[in-house]
Amino acid sequence: QTQTQTQTQTQPLLAQPQHTKPQQPAAQIFSPQMAAAAAAAAAAAMDASGAGAGMGGVAMQEVAGSLARNYLGQVDAGIADYTGSWVQRLRFYFDVSNAYVLEKLRLLLFPFKHQEWERQPDSSGRMRPPREELTAPDLYIPTMAFATYVMVMGFALGAQGHFTPDVLGLAASSGLAILVLEVFAIKLTWYLTSGAAFPLLELCACSGYKFVGVAITLVAQATLGAVGGWVSLLATCAGIGTFMVKTLRQMASQAQGFAPGFLTEGIASPSASEARKKQNYALWSVAAIQVVWSWYLCHGV
Repeated sequence: QTQTQTQTQTQPLLAQPQHTKPQQPAAQIFSPQMAAAAAAAAAAAMDASGAGAGMGGVAMQEVAGSLARNYLGQVDAGIADYTGSWVQRLRFYFDVSNAYVLEKLRLLLFPFKHQEWERQPDSSGRMRPPREELTAPDLYIPTMAFATYVMVMGFALGAQGHFTPDVLGLAASSGLAILVLEVFAIKLTWYLTSGAAFPLLELCACSGYKFVGVAITLVAQATLGAVGGWVSLLATCAGIGTFMVKTLRQMASQAQGFAPGFLTEGIASPSASEARKKQNYALWSVAAIQVVWSWYLCHGV
C-alpha cells in the first residue's frame, strides 16, 4: 500500500506539461479572396448535389453568393481604375478637330514663322487638349500618317511591279523600330544632360510626325522622280525638324529642373549656360537625324 501511494504521488511530478502550438487565426490563413472563392465553390457544389434544399442551405448559398459578388466587384473596380487611366490619356491625345488637323499639318510643314510655342493651361491649371491648342502634341496625325506611309509604300512598289505582301510588314516594323529607338534616345539624352523627364506619349507624338514628311516624299518620288523625291525629302525634313526642335525646347523648359537620378546620382547641377549648350546640341542633332530616318524609310522605293 505504501508503494502504491508513492507511485500515485510521483506520477503528477513526472508528467510533463504539453505545449501546444497556438493556432493561426483564420483571417490570416484564408484571405478574403480565398474565402469568397471557397464559398462560391461550396454553394455551387451544394446546388448541384441538392444538399442545399433546406433553409440552412439557402442561407449559405446567399452568403456565398454575396461574398463572391463583392470580390468580383472589387476586381472589376481595380481593372477599371487601371485601364480607365490609360483610356483617358489616349482620349486626350486623340481629341482633335478638322480645323486642328489642317492647321497642324500646315504648322508641321511651315513652322518657320510661327512665334507662339508655349502651351497655356486652362482655368483649372490643366493642359488644353489638342483641339483647343495648336502646339499641343496629338496622336491622331502620327497614327494616320504612319498608316498612310505603309499604304503609299505598297502602292509605289506595286506601280513598279516590285510589290510583295512582306513589304507592308517590313515597312510597318521599320517605322515602329525607328520610332521606339528615337523616343528612347531622346528620353535618355535629356535625362543624362539635365535630368528632365518628358511624357512618353508626347514624345511618341512628336517623333511620329516624321511620317507626314515620309508619306509626302514617297508620293513625290513616285510622281516626280528621284529629283523630286530628294527635294521633297529635304524640304519636309527641314520643316518637321524645325518643328521638333521648337517643340522639344518648349517641353524641356516646362519640365522640372535638374534632379539627380539613375546614372546621375552625385552629379552636381550643371550651370544654366552649360545645360542650354548641351540641349541645343541635342536638339539640332534630333533635327539632323530626321534626314537619315526619312531616307531609310523611303529607300525601298
